[in-house]
Amino acid sequence: MNRPLELPDKFDWNSSYGLYVQGEQYLNQKIWDKAEMLLKESIEKEPYFLPALVRLSSLYYREGRCDEALPLLNIALSLDTYHGEANYLYGLVNRSLHNIADAKAAFSIAAFDARVRTAAYEQLGELYAMENQWKKVIHYAQKSLEYNVHNLSAQQLLILAYRKNGEFEKAEEKINSVLESFPLCHGIRFEKYCLSDNVTDNVTDNGSDVASDITWKITQYGPVDANMSFY
Repeated sequence: MNRPLELPDKFDWNSSYGLYVQGEQYLNQKIWDKAEMLLKESIEKEPYFLPALVRLSSLYYREGRCDEALPLLNIALSLDTYHGEANYLYGLVNRSLHNIADAKAAFSIAAFDARVRTAAYEQLGELYAMENQWKKVIHYAQKSLEYNVHNLSAQQLLILAYRKNGEFEKAEEKINSVLESFPLCHGIRFEKYCLSDNVTDNVTDNGSDVASDITWKITQYGPVDANMSFY
């Protein structure tokens, strides 16, 4: 192999870019404290170094420190308003902070970037699921699957939307298709269970069916964490 195996002698590892590269490597190794320290040092040297701003905000989001991530992302987007990864993170952070309109706008812009497109469309579908707009959920789940047919979170979201929209045959067809390739996918198997008469007829006092309540908890919390695998 002809790949370089030695570090360049004259590269300044204490420069803003050098500190960023080291911090990113620690992020990849999941050594969060060292990654945070180095990324902060990078930003101290160059406050508008966009890659470090985005990486540090992703670390803060992972740790649930959304109030700290948001200012960094505001700076990043003031520099590059169409930056795909920054917009995707901005959407995740604002969703966590319940700023739904800002989250929708950010995911819509993020979807222009092929690196985060499938996840951004899925997130838009989830946000519309929170509003019971099931036709829009179907639209965005399908858009997500156009770019990654193996996105199980989007598959489950689409099945949920079919079921809630009364399109039971489509839901069953999609369930059977997914289970052929992923027979142990618990979310999809649960949706299959939800299609049974015993579950769809089980209604709570406030008029909502138990299956929907449980499935929505899976949809609301599971896929958000799954999408962080992009990082």
